[in-house]
Amino acid sequence: MKHAFIFGTNLYLTAGNTVTYADDNHKIDFLKIYSFYHPERNQELVIEAKISLPHNGGLLTIDRNKVDTTGDIRVMIAPNRIKIYHEGHTEPIFDVYQMDQHEWAGLSSHVLNEFHSQHPDVLIRVKGEFEVEGNSIISDNEKLYVNGDSRANGVSNERERVILTPDNVHVHA
Repeated sequence: MKHAFIFGTNLYLTAGNTVTYADDNHKIDFLKIYSFYHPERNQELVIEAKISLPHNGGLLTIDRNKVDTTGDIRVMIAPNRIKIYHEGHTEPIFDVYQMDQHEWAGLSSHVLNEFHSQHPDVLIRVKGEFEVEGNSIISDNEKLYVNGDSRANGVSNERERVILTPDNVHVHA
């Protein structure tokens, strides 16, 4: 099974189900997909995540969609999506969304070209502003920032996992 993950406009294709932050000193798994949304099987998107809220907002742990945090947050869980908000805010801190195939047509052409050639089974879009052990990750509809380094429109084929790195860091799975 091949999975596609989108951060900003960057596409990562992998057979794995884990997203890792890596730099010269660390490799930190911060998102794992346990099951993907399949309505015909009555199966929901189920994740594990270990992130920090931005600006020293506290640790947030999601274990099979059960949220444990020290921060003042609100959680929205749907069969194909998990969103975490600061209480009173409208933009999520962390948003993991399995897109339906009919939504894929609205993505940029470089993403669609890869879909047509590589045929991923599922597409997970990750957005938000959060930290992984003090390392900042900001992902919106346009760009991905990893510790302030921005990127857009990239395509990466990964073997076992998605690896997010700051610029000029080369890490092998």
